[in-house]
Amino acid sequence: MTDIAATLACLLMGGIFVFAGVDHFRNFAAVKAMVASHGWPAAGPLLAGVSAFQIATGLCLALGPLRPWAALGLAAFTVAASLSFLAFWRAEGTDRMWMRSEFIVNVGLVGGLLLAFAVGL
Repeated sequence: MTDIAATLACLLMGGIFVFAGVDHFRNFAAVKAMVASHGWPAAGPLLAGVSAFQIATGLCLALGPLRPWAALGLAAFTVAASLSFLAFWRAEGTDRMWMRSEFIVNVGLVGGLLLAFAVGL
């Protein structure tokens, strides 16, 4: 039963990243503009690489190949993305509120990814 729960958890978490990566490609111009507005150089190539990483590692997490390493890579990515794009401590008003909520959700996601890493070893 524990294996089924762990597999389902990895499938769900991996699906989040696959969806996000595909969505970035579907809305490339808008997401690229957002990345550029945060001061990242070469926003287009960076976005393409990160989105491909999300899809590939999300599939690995969901389907099993290299699962612990995919989980660890996605945890590191989520921390970096959260610090870069959800810096709620710099925002005010409603922006601060939604950014803080998204940041907290990502903290929980990182916890699940670290658990997937540990269980997968």
